[in-house]
Amino acid sequence: MENIYEDLPTYAFLQGGGEMGELIRTYDWSSCPLQTPDQWPSSLKTIIPLILHAKVPMFVWWGKELIQFYNDAYRDLLVAGGRHPHFLGKSAYQCWPESWGIIKPLIDQVLEGEGVYMENLLIPHYRYGTLLDSYWTFGYSPIYDEENHPVGVLVNCTETTQTVVSQQQLEISEAFSQQIFHSSPVAKCVFMGENMVIQMVNESMLTLLGRDRSIIGKTFMEVMPELTVTPLMGRLRQVLATGETYIQPEEKQELIRFGQPYTGYYHYTCSVLKNEIGENTGVIVAVIEITDQVRIRQQVEEREAQYRDLSEHLEQVVKFRTEELEASNEELVSSNEELQELNKQLQLANDRLQQFAYVASHDLQEPLRKIQTFSSLLSQKYEQQFDESGLMMLSRMYKAGEQMSTLINDLLAYSRLISPSEEFNTISLQQIIASVLETLELTIEQSGAIISIEPLPTVRGDAMQLGQLFQNLISNALKFTKKDQMPRISIAAELVLEKDFPKSLKPTAKAECYHLIRVKDEGVGFDSKYASRIFGVFERLHTKQEFAGTGIGLAICQRVVENHGGAIYAESEVNKGATFHVYLPA
Repeated sequence: MENIYEDLPTYAFLQGGGEMGELIRTYDWSSCPLQTPDQWPSSLKTIIPLILHAKVPMFVWWGKELIQFYNDAYRDLLVAGGRHPHFLGKSAYQCWPESWGIIKPLIDQVLEGEGVYMENLLIPHYRYGTLLDSYWTFGYSPIYDEENHPVGVLVNCTETTQTVVSQQQLEISEAFSQQIFHSSPVAKCVFMGENMVIQMVNESMLTLLGRDRSIIGKTFMEVMPELTVTPLMGRLRQVLATGETYIQPEEKQELIRFGQPYTGYYHYTCSVLKNEIGENTGVIVAVIEITDQVRIRQQVEEREAQYRDLSEHLEQVVKFRTEELEASNEELVSSNEELQELNKQLQLANDRLQQFAYVASHDLQEPLRKIQTFSSLLSQKYEQQFDESGLMMLSRMYKAGEQMSTLINDLLAYSRLISPSEEFNTISLQQIIASVLETLELTIEQSGAIISIEPLPTVRGDAMQLGQLFQNLISNALKFTKKDQMPRISIAAELVLEKDFPKSLKPTAKAECYHLIRVKDEGVGFDSKYASRIFGVFERLHTKQEFAGTGIGLAICQRVVENHGGAIYAESEVNKGATFHVYLPA
């Protein structure tokens, strides 16, 4: 049988590790913010083998998204709740929404650099579709990156639900352990006897009921007369009589909280209490309010009903519109043929424009070369016959020829970018920048420029066009430098999600995330009101006497970025440098 994983990459640090090691190796990480394992930070690459080969339940939450990894020992704790294997690679909030209010503050504490250790902490979560109490002993430890910043959470954990439940029953029947009972984040109350006299209540229950501690010693119905019409009292007495636990996943109750009517939804569990000789003496009730979750579900159901009604209406509208569309279909077909013909003509015009640009540049270069050659010969051969004014005119003629030649070459380069390249390959921007720096080596050496480059990603693109992009950006940063100041340039990259893309920019291709490359200098800068104007052809913010150039370089940059499905913009202030932001699809 063919091995479906034989073409997948192998990663030395992920070898072994049982079932979870195999799942991590075969998981599709390309759509995750972490990207593929070869791009993971070294600290993550170190910690994953540690948990995979551990024999105790361990897992990791990594990065600001808190991406979850776990080992075989922890996997067994997820199977009962139907959460394995799809919890791998998901964020902590996606995995544990029902207990997020409890664990999120602990995670925040760890990400501040302070470890956490908890014994027998109550963390309600769903198992087999029911929200149940469970208890855990665990340690949260911070994971540090190479710069000693906390970037993740390492968790060692053991479920102690059975032990804690047994211990609670024993402690409540003997001494009603005050600390565990009153520190519980779940609302709890202890009723004794047939009349359900309130013997103990925690602060969470007082808040939930909207009462104070004066209710202790009173019967349940004295305290909550509004619940007389509900079956709740009968259920409590049934638990007392039979000893069988009663679980209500969801129930609506009309309460008087803090003196005001209140409608809420609650999940509660009623368990019997026994004395030392095994007699049923009371009932302990644990309650979790789920009002917000229920109301959200009800809103969803209402909207679904509205959508069904709307769908029926739309079916009628669609039927009517279909008849209209069929009637106009022939017109659309005709229009489409005309559009296709126009598109062919546009493509032909585009091809002719590129051909014209090439031929024109070639034909213009030849007389320019002659002008430069003859002006140079005149100044050399007949230098004695010309006065100072004549020599100056010859020099100006030669420089004008040089400028015209540069302008023609830039226009030719720009015209070649009118159509995007159809042959994109995987390109290393690190190599592109290295090649550009080699080309500009003499200029960099003469100016004494300091250029810092952080690790750069690989992208899909055209190497020649990307080289033009970064050569123009770096050349500008070297050129627009303050007098008597050494140029300083920094190049850095980060990954940006599509939802965080600047609203003012419109990339030419849709992607889930983009590589943002920043090219920053400390040069003369420009007024921010010209930020969009600088990318126009022949646009200049400085005179040719101040800074040489044709005014086409940034137009080429914008065309290259658009050809690659991205966007570009600049930020600057006068005399405070400039930063160019380049977005390319990841």
